[in-house]
Amino acid sequence: MAAQNERIAGARLGITLAAILLWFGFAWSAEAALVKLDFEDLSPGTVVTNQYGDRGIVFSNHVIGQSPTAHSGTHVLLSAKPSDEIFQGIPIAISFNAPQRRVHLFAASSGVPLPGTLTAFDANGNVIATDGPKTVPVDVYTTPFQVQDSAATPRIVQVELRLG
Repeated sequence: MAAQNERIAGARLGITLAAILLWFGFAWSAEAALVKLDFEDLSPGTVVTNQYGDRGIVFSNHVIGQSPTAHSGTHVLLSAKPSDEIFQGIPIAISFNAPQRRVHLFAASSGVPLPGTLTAFDANGNVIATDGPKTVPVDVYTTPFQVQDSAATPRIVQVELRLG
């Protein structure tokens, strides 16, 4: 019975994202272009990898879910399918085809409130910036995370949101 309870509790520790806002900051442009993803163009259950590659964004096998409390629209990006058994939190990983200056997103936890941290990395895997830890409430997409690169030339090529 204890193993069953652990399995159920673990399955509720998924990470979700809503409305990922990406500010592209290329060194040669005077104005940064805003790319907003609300995932409304993908059906719930869709595994997300390179569907946004034409916008310079690649995800690490996450899945589209639905939530009435999504920050924008009703679709959200989940770290794993709701039916998956999760014993350890799965981070949301996002890669960019071109270096970014700033990345902003909203997150919610599943099951229990958890501390969350957004970390930005350069091409060599070095940490550029972090936001958090901060408490991420359950099923409410109101916790904002933002990382920003203060260097003259943008260096963020990957971000990872981790809860727990």
